[in-house]
Amino acid sequence: MTLKSYKLSTEIEDNAKVRKMNVHQYVKYLEKLAENNRGELANSHIERLKSLEGIVQSLVQQNISRRANELKLEKEHKEMYESNNKLHELILAKFEFINALEKEFK
Repeated sequence: MTLKSYKLSTEIEDNAKVRKMNVHQYVKYLEKLAENNRGELANSHIERLKSLEGIVQSLVQQNISRRANELKLEKEHKEMYESNNKLHELILAKFEFINALEKEFK
């Protein structure tokens, strides 16, 4: 037995004596503690995942809403651009008509 394993064995025996258990009972006790700790850790991870899931869902909804607003604005800008082009063409046509009338009256 190496010095390290001897020290570990002695430490386990001492801890078992403090708890008034034999080594086998103490090892089972440690296994149960580790299992409970893993269960608590798993539960905390589950809660954290639920929280993150809510945050992600919120961000997805925000992105959907933002994109819908962007599409609406793009459509409005396109309609305004087309309207401005039609007005520009109409104004040019009126100027041409006025110029043609002026030439006729000269």
